[in-house]
Amino acid sequence: MLKEKKLEPHIVNDIYDVGRYIKVLSCERQFRLIVSSQGKKVLDTDVYAGFELAPHVQFDKVQLISEFGQDVTMWVSSVKLDYNPLSRKPSRSSSHVIEHFGASQQLTGFDSAQDSLRIVNYDDDFYVGGDGVTSDSGILYRAGDIYHHTSAAPVHAYINKRPTYIAKTQSTTLSNSVKFNDVDYDFAHVSVSNYQVTTAHAIYFIATGIDFFNDKTAFRVSNKVQNLTSKSSSSAQRYAVDVIVTNFERDEVAVLYQNGVIETYSAGVMVSEITTFAVNHVTDRQLLGFDGRDFYIYLTSGGINIFKMTDTSAPHFTLSYGVNKFFYDEVANKMLGLTSAGEVVDLTDASGSVTVKKYALALTDTSPFVGSNYHRFVTNAQYFCVVSNTRAMIFNREKATFKTVEGYSSLLLSGEEIWAVKDGLQYVSSDGGVSFALTGETITDAIANAAFINGSLLLMPYAKIDGETRPIVHAAQVSTDIAKSKFRVLRESY
Repeated sequence: MLKEKKLEPHIVNDIYDVGRYIKVLSCERQFRLIVSSQGKKVLDTDVYAGFELAPHVQFDKVQLISEFGQDVTMWVSSVKLDYNPLSRKPSRSSSHVIEHFGASQQLTGFDSAQDSLRIVNYDDDFYVGGDGVTSDSGILYRAGDIYHHTSAAPVHAYINKRPTYIAKTQSTTLSNSVKFNDVDYDFAHVSVSNYQVTTAHAIYFIATGIDFFNDKTAFRVSNKVQNLTSKSSSSAQRYAVDVIVTNFERDEVAVLYQNGVIETYSAGVMVSEITTFAVNHVTDRQLLGFDGRDFYIYLTSGGINIFKMTDTSAPHFTLSYGVNKFFYDEVANKMLGLTSAGEVVDLTDASGSVTVKKYALALTDTSPFVGSNYHRFVTNAQYFCVVSNTRAMIFNREKATFKTVEGYSSLLLSGEEIWAVKDGLQYVSSDGGVSFALTGETITDAIANAAFINGSLLLMPYAKIDGETRPIVHAAQVSTDIAKSKFRVLRESY
């Protein structure tokens, strides 16, 4: 008899038929076939499409086991099947549109009746390949180019647009065990600084109140809590005072210590130690800046002085106003500062005595006053956001407009959308914060820095929860409500 089975990964699928002949007509990948007779195993082998078997005894049970989900069509009978198609020319055609939700995605699955596909995207370049295809591994097709596919195999495509993620209710708390000098310590009772920075892979911050460290220590949180301070606690003035992102996608940051040493890290591994600033200006180091080429440090002794790494003998420029934080905007290639008055200022190529130079968006002369108590920058190619605990100013780079958003306990950029949490509910905005749509499941309502990292939502609270510092991880999934692109597909089949 003809059998059509949908196999689930590692789930045994039983067929109770008496027979002598088995033929695998179609399958996507190999799978395991176990044949039994009166409770005794007579055959156990891996098979592919086209395999034909005739056990030496009559069987009464066939079991199928696959490592992957797939559809299988096979013949199991006491009568041998001779199958030869009358024609190898396709007799049917169909066309449809497939929505793509960003990055890598399967466009079409295995279809044993399929002869060929023509696939085109008129809006976006795309890369064709196997499961998990990327821009590095796939074959590039420009927008409007037609990809011809002449097999029954699945097709995967990558587009250079980020998916929009939403979180699930299910959550876990990361282990609060952290190593220092090869000894495990409890991280739970530290106090996390309000200012935190985020890369595509982790959240970084300075923590205080750590008796076994150096009072102030740099930490990285991804799938675990990691101490970045590389020196022992006996090092003089080995207190971390600032951390800044130098490359978002590659997970590269730099940490400034009170003694003037700068350590650079890639994915939590120290790459270099820079001692240029340790020669002079021993005290009052406050902040670390970066302009894409050089590092800068901010000192408060004798005025507000900014020193450049290539020349520490004298200030590179001085400010007439205080700066709470530097930020390197990779998209605009600018070194920005957040002033004590709450304004975003452009410090790129600054020299001498600098008065307030507000951040110029789309060549406008000024940017709006954003208020005080902002401590986090969130940015991508479309938006530049300055975020506080419950308030955000969202700048639209292309339209040179801004929008104030209030009342959300967490806010981040997910794909090209703005994602936020309010009262444990998730919201997504596709219009720069003008309007938010409710989406997804309820999640932890903690006032926290948030980042979608490694397929999960990571929440790093600004304040302790029940007396402890608890990094919280929610499972996440790609939103299928927000398509990033569309493919047109013409299928020809038998």
